[in-house]
Amino acid sequence: MRLVSVKRTNFISPLGHLQQNCAFFALSNADSLINADDAYGAINQIREAVILSPSFKVIRSAGRIILLDGSRWLWRNLTRKLRGKLKNQADT
Repeated sequence: MRLVSVKRTNFISPLGHLQQNCAFFALSNADSLINADDAYGAINQIREAVILSPSFKVIRSAGRIILLDGSRWLWRNLTRKLRGKLKNQADT
């Protein structure tokens, strides 16, 4: 029995390249949606990006959006709610 070595390359087929570009476009839309305070729309865009191209680059970029922009969105909304509660307590 003879073993055959397989050379691995970083070649992406044209269809895979197109899918990856579309996935990055969806991630940029997700970033814009988080900045516009639409977290549910951003989650859907991230989900579609990962389904479209489950490559490492896309998953890494999705993780960055979730961790960095998602935490900023959460902090922004928490501070708004706390300011509103503090303002209501000061009024009474």
